[in-house]
Amino acid sequence: MRMENDSLDVKDFELGEYSGKESFRLRTFDLGDGSNLSLPCGVISREEGPTVCIVGGQHGIEWNGTYISQKIFKQIDKKKVTGNLVVLPILNPLAFNQKSRVSSIDSIDLNRTYLSKNYRKPTERLGKLLFENIFSKMDYVVDVHTGGPGEYLPHAAVTNRKRISEASLILPYIYVAKNWGNTLVSSSESQGIRSILLEIGRGRNINYEYVDKTIDGLKNYLKATKLLKGSIDKRDEDVFVNKEKIGSPFSGFFKSNVELGEYIEEGEVIGIVEKILGKKEEIYSPISGRILYLRRERAVAEGESIVHIFW
Repeated sequence: MRMENDSLDVKDFELGEYSGKESFRLRTFDLGDGSNLSLPCGVISREEGPTVCIVGGQHGIEWNGTYISQKIFKQIDKKKVTGNLVVLPILNPLAFNQKSRVSSIDSIDLNRTYLSKNYRKPTERLGKLLFENIFSKMDYVVDVHTGGPGEYLPHAAVTNRKRISEASLILPYIYVAKNWGNTLVSSSESQGIRSILLEIGRGRNINYEYVDKTIDGLKNYLKATKLLKGSIDKRDEDVFVNKEKIGSPFSGFFKSNVELGEYIEEGEVIGIVEKILGKKEEIYSPISGRILYLRRERAVAEGESIVHIFW
């Protein structure tokens, strides 16, 4: 069943009103010209149980997250659900339609607005409404992201070490981060909502192999929350608590000497940066660890990340 376009205001969002599997446009607020900012939403609701929200598209070029979240909504059989699953595949429609990380309407990062005290700009207002009326009602939140100029080996990140075993049900590589301020995951955790962030592939692209692995992992995770019926597949985990970002020493062109997911030793050559009309310089790894982020755009500016090494 598909509800009529723009039929539900985010302030009236109540999970108890649904039974079955429905998709609709979720109204938020009116922009300066009087048009309403709305976003796609899917709900699968059946009987009493946990409430889980899967989010994609906080940043408009992170299409793996958008594709994964809408795909899992399509695949899940409502008869196997006990509880409430909310899917928001394009959380930031303004940025998505511009095919940019943030919207030019205010150039604010939506994933830095939650529980913030600033609510004047459209993106800030959107974050406030979504958190107060949807995310705060959840038991679990999974926020799916994608790299930008570089590619991430699919991995999960948590700010609460208690989530490591839960995150490993989705993806085998787990990064334990410090508090990320007003991000969705940190803000949700501060309110007692169990939260996980996923990083999948690169921006402006859909990696179908990564998509399939992540959807399989998300279904496994939903079984562990008891929202989805079925047996849980226990998985191995590789946990990292540190991340080193290697920046380019100058502007030019980067050529990688390593592969995504590779374990490298301290002192190994990561790659070469060639200065425009100038010298080449080999970049050496300052530490030993695994490469979970590798720049794919070959033109780099001084200081821009070319590799993230986790250990």
